[in-house]
Amino acid sequence: MTPLPEHEYFKERISDTIKDAADILDLDFECLGSSTWKREIKQAGVEPDNCFYFQNEPLIRGKLTFDLNQDPPPDLALEIDLTSKSLDRLPIYARLGVPEIWCYDSGKLKIYQLEKETYIETEKSFIFPALNIKEIPRLIESYRELGRRTFRKAVREWVKEQIMI
Repeated sequence: MTPLPEHEYFKERISDTIKDAADILDLDFECLGSSTWKREIKQAGVEPDNCFYFQNEPLIRGKLTFDLNQDPPPDLALEIDLTSKSLDRLPIYARLGVPEIWCYDSGKLKIYQLEKETYIETEKSFIFPALNIKEIPRLIESYRELGRRTFRKAVREWVKEQIMI
């Protein structure tokens, strides 16, 4: 199914926020979009709306092919739930071993972290513990009619304000 413009809009804005936050916080990362991730041994496969490596970025740096039987899974997967719900996909992500998933749905961003093969909803991100991730939808909505460049500048200021607390 082809994604709707609304889906792509929120995917891009949340992804921009992740990239800009990583840049401000001097975190190396790799963004691999909606790549297909499979682990044959676990009979699991999934295509996130976007995915990122942070902690494991040095282990995959420069790689263009991956084998999840040897390589680590992405550290963060992003799911935009406008037409289908990603909660049904959480067991697949768990079998792949993705440590953190952000799910955007109806103006809310939920953070799920893998604990003992199950995802638990949490308030804080492992990747960005100093940031109030749940504020991202409000930030996106506040700048929706002001353009992408203005939004990204606002994100950078938002990150800087939070790390100075």
